[in-house]
Amino acid sequence: MQPLGWIELTWQNLEVPGTGQRLTTFWAERGSRAAAALSYLAVAAEPAVDSRAPASGGPAVASRA
Repeated sequence: MQPLGWIELTWQNLEVPGTGQRLTTFWAERGSRAAAALSYLAVAAEPAVDSRAPASGGPAVASRA
């Protein structure tokens, strides 16, 4: 994975009883190079914040100038 190289993750399959479905989880060991790489990717994937946009959960309020 460029520019980070290979990231080794731990994984586990969890069966959801009675559904025939499986949930697969992946994680990096705390303090590992993989954890640092995932943190980097999480920040890089966040959308840019538009300071003009209203905060989520409420309507935009116009101010009088």
